[in-house]
Amino acid sequence: PFEDALAKPPGLLTPAQLSNTSLAAAWLSPFRAQLRSGTAYLTSLEASPSLDVAGLLRDVPGVHFVDQEALFSAAYGSFRTRTLAMVLLGLGLVLVTLLLRYRSLRVSLLGMVPALLGAAAALGVEALRGVPTTLMHVIGVLLVLSMGVDYGIYVLESRASVEEGVTTLGSVLLASLTTVLSFGLLGISANPALSAIGCTVGFGLMFTVLASPVLLAFARGEEA
Repeated sequence: PFEDALAKPPGLLTPAQLSNTSLAAAWLSPFRAQLRSGTAYLTSLEASPSLDVAGLLRDVPGVHFVDQEALFSAAYGSFRTRTLAMVLLGLGLVLVTLLLRYRSLRVSLLGMVPALLGAAAALGVEALRGVPTTLMHVIGVLLVLSMGVDYGIYVLESRASVEEGVTTLGSVLLASLTTVLSFGLLGISANPALSAIGCTVGFGLMFTVLASPVLLAFARGEEA
């Protein structure tokens, strides 16, 4: 019977014939999707990078080409842009809060200067190292800005007294050293994401602390 079956022209398998067999889970379910407009079948393509697959399939009716790499890159870029927008919005809210506290635009801006310098310097160091900026670097910048603004506020609160300012700078230095050490260990990780966050936060906070004494000198103004 097997030889007789082979001698006959083979018939096409239909989804109905496969649906109640063990092949349904392996071949039918992953590659067949029931849409409102009909049934869709998914298949992967392997082609040379120089071949314009999307252009070749553009005019084929009923065929839709999905470039997974381009799709994920676009989504990644969109998320990175949204994150940067939220960072800028957060900085604006921080500036408004400082204005309500100090009633001075000059003092409020000075409170944000160390954090901004630290974040910019961290990205600059990564650029000098030849590391492209990724979403993980943006998240690291967010951490630098958050902690850097805290350091700036501590310094501003002690601007009326030299002794208190020195004490505050020492406390900020100690706090930042522990943080830089923790994130610095992440910076030497083999995981690119962890390394990006660790290096960005480590370099950023280091530059933030270096800028804090300058902030204290400018913030004192007439009180010097």
